[in-house]
Amino acid sequence: MKCSRRFHLTTRRLSFLWNSWNSVFWPIAFALGLAVLLASSLMMGTGSVAQAQVSPGAGWPPGFSVTTLVDGLDTPTDMAFLPSGEILVAEKGWGSNVDGISRIRLVRGGSLQATPVLTLSTNVYLDSGLLALTLDPHFARNRHFYVWYAIGQNARGWDGTSYNRISRFTFDPATGTASPGSELVILDRIPWAEWHNGGGLHFGPDGYLYIALGDIGEPDRVQDLSTWNGKLLRIRPTDAGYEIPPDNPFRETPGALPEIYALGLRSPYRLAAHPDDGTLYLADVGAQTWEEVNRVQAGANYGWPVREGPCPQGQRQPCESAPTQYTDPILYYAHPPVLGGALTALAFSTGEVYPPEYRGKLFLADFNLQSLQMATLTEDGFALEAFADGAGALTDMEFATGGLYLLNIYRGTIQLLYHSTAANRPPTASLEIAPTLGPPPLVVTFSAAGTHDADDSALWYHWTPEPGGQTWVTTSPVFTHTYTADGSYLATLQVFDARGGASEPVTAQVNVYSGAIPSIHLENLTAPQRQTFQGGDRLRFLAVREGGTSGLDPERPYTWRIDLHHNQHTHPAITGYVGEEGIWTLSRENHGGDWNLWYRFYLTMRTDNGQEIELSREIYPDLSRIRVESQPGEAIFSVNGRQEPAAYIFKAIAGVEQQLEAPPTLLYKDGIGQFAYWTMFATGWPAAASPTETILPTRTLTILPPAGEVVYTAHYTYTRPAYRAFLPRIDQGEGP
Repeated sequence: MKCSRRFHLTTRRLSFLWNSWNSVFWPIAFALGLAVLLASSLMMGTGSVAQAQVSPGAGWPPGFSVTTLVDGLDTPTDMAFLPSGEILVAEKGWGSNVDGISRIRLVRGGSLQATPVLTLSTNVYLDSGLLALTLDPHFARNRHFYVWYAIGQNARGWDGTSYNRISRFTFDPATGTASPGSELVILDRIPWAEWHNGGGLHFGPDGYLYIALGDIGEPDRVQDLSTWNGKLLRIRPTDAGYEIPPDNPFRETPGALPEIYALGLRSPYRLAAHPDDGTLYLADVGAQTWEEVNRVQAGANYGWPVREGPCPQGQRQPCESAPTQYTDPILYYAHPPVLGGALTALAFSTGEVYPPEYRGKLFLADFNLQSLQMATLTEDGFALEAFADGAGALTDMEFATGGLYLLNIYRGTIQLLYHSTAANRPPTASLEIAPTLGPPPLVVTFSAAGTHDADDSALWYHWTPEPGGQTWVTTSPVFTHTYTADGSYLATLQVFDARGGASEPVTAQVNVYSGAIPSIHLENLTAPQRQTFQGGDRLRFLAVREGGTSGLDPERPYTWRIDLHHNQHTHPAITGYVGEEGIWTLSRENHGGDWNLWYRFYLTMRTDNGQEIELSREIYPDLSRIRVESQPGEAIFSVNGRQEPAAYIFKAIAGVEQQLEAPPTLLYKDGIGQFAYWTMFATGWPAAASPTETILPTRTLTILPPAGEVVYTAHYTYTRPAYRAFLPRIDQGEGP
């Protein structure tokens, strides 16, 4: 069947904008290493000219190394070890939205099986899809496992609306599959969004199932006991659905949902149990300031959106400790400037595979920083120390036979972090190549300059530029090779030290192609004259190639992937969509007020002989610089839910919603002022703008800031002397 050549996408939330660098965007761009040369014309496309593949973990502590056990996974999100030693792996899925397909895969005998255990219809948009799986405590007997997924258009019970679902399936070890007909829906119609769905799914030592739900980008839901969002749920699955445990803390609270066990969460992604006492710990991804781990307690309120980490939201230490109604996290760390953080995996060290000093340590993986940290929990608090940088974008970690298993969503791998007492530590290879695409004869330079050897021994570089072809050995970290024929070549490098230690092989793709290469064209349908994008714009993206689709795969000539980049991490927004072009309406939602967001569009062209060539193009935002002030005095404002002083200045993506709230009254010198109105002035506005254009009468505003400089001023009118608000009135007998 021919593929659809055209489609429309409408995002309900974020706006992500593109092409030209705004001058205020340069600092963050350099900090994140994102500076690229962009086309000067809206209709110019860009192609990949260089690629780097770096083996993770150049900073592993002495004695630790990693080895890749499984590759070929597609955006894996979670894994579970069967009693047999086999592994179930959840894949987020591919598609554009409710047309998504997600799979559960089986690793058997050390190999990834070609036949999926289970295929599900899902909504895979942004932070959605198949997010979690866990085994029944009695799996060895009943073969039950549980999954968390956002339902798609072909899911059971689809009524046109996506929501999150927890279902039970039964695994058949003989076939290595689970029948879709074995599905038992446990918990249904959990509110869904593109963001902050959560992801924690874990059976506790009490046999109950714990489900950690995010705020879906609506913080007002979190402290409301009549909603599930921003809560930790606790239920007992049964063959008829589930039951409420008798000691759930809100079971008898009027108006409260009885499944709730704790509240005050933002985006809780993983749970882990202490190996000694079974206590559960919950990782909650923070907003702009802190990452945190909470000890699970019945009825606890972890504070979001009032609290973040050990402080009021948006504040850093020193700060006020939590009021009595909130429970501070037992472990936390601050976001580095600019880079942010996202705590997405945690696991306690168990067994004897690591030295004794690692027993019971809590390992934490930061998806954003791609780092591993290690914590020691004590009665008085915690000690946190760096373990390794460059660990990769990890979505799950599990301790099992041999050590800590690391699940990497971008690389599609399962790696084992193991410890050896051998005196020699193998090198860690790094491979960078340029160019990666061109017609034959193509001369490619390979560089291993980033290779690391902890023992500083002599190194030998084994280069295999063509799979199955000749391997060259050099003592130089630089090598060149000429490709003479069209084809896709997976070049491999392995590095050996003088004592025989061998690195993990690293690879890089080279595409040699003598035909026409497509370009990615981007067009702003909302404002054709503008080369930057703002919230609410409609963006058309198109694959343009001389000769059209001649010589290409008739079923899948072009496949698109769109990734949202936020700080240092990436959210797969759309994967595996087939078509020549699409139209995307960019949302006005502000993703917590963040401005350092951008998109990368990937286009994969597939030829009629199966060769695949990938190109990419970036999309950057048009920015606004917003100043909030009061006249007179220095009011304390609420800006996107955070308390900020007067004369507060912040950046935002132009055209994206921002929330401002002014206090109803203002103390200034010896008087009390009442809020009267806001005024707005933006660069480029007419000098003689009429008052009706600039006066905003309500205290609470949802604004769509223009690009450039903009000032919002809250005006207050004098109402009475300040002493009348604080002193008794003697003439009415209210004092001595």
